[in-house]
Amino acid sequence: MKQTILVVDGDLAASQSTCRVLRDAGFECIWANTGEHALTLLVERTETPQLFVFDVRLADMPGPTLAWLVAERYGEIPVLFISGYPSFDAALLRAARWDFLPKPFTREGLVVAVRRMLEHPGTRERSAS
Repeated sequence: MKQTILVVDGDLAASQSTCRVLRDAGFECIWANTGEHALTLLVERTETPQLFVFDVRLADMPGPTLAWLVAERYGEIPVLFISGYPSFDAALLRAARWDFLPKPFTREGLVVAVRRMLEHPGTRERSAS
């Protein structure tokens, strides 16, 4: 069975590209454009994804807020945050099972980060870009 990843990013082109890379690497990928959309998708699905990829800045809430809401409802699921803001302080995300991948990232960098998160969810070293 394929592992499922939920990508939450308001940028449609970036999300489609991210999901294409993940599908090519053998994962199932679902996408939401806001935090509320993601929460609705999670309620509608019978199975919870094995990994979340959240943009740090979403239109309706910060990515870390969404991560806390998801953790409260579904337990500890690894979260890979992505952001194109160079001033973002990734140290703020150093909670269990969270990591950060700066945008723009390469196809290879994304797949390596995702596989590391799924294989070693406690690893919090800076992701390869």
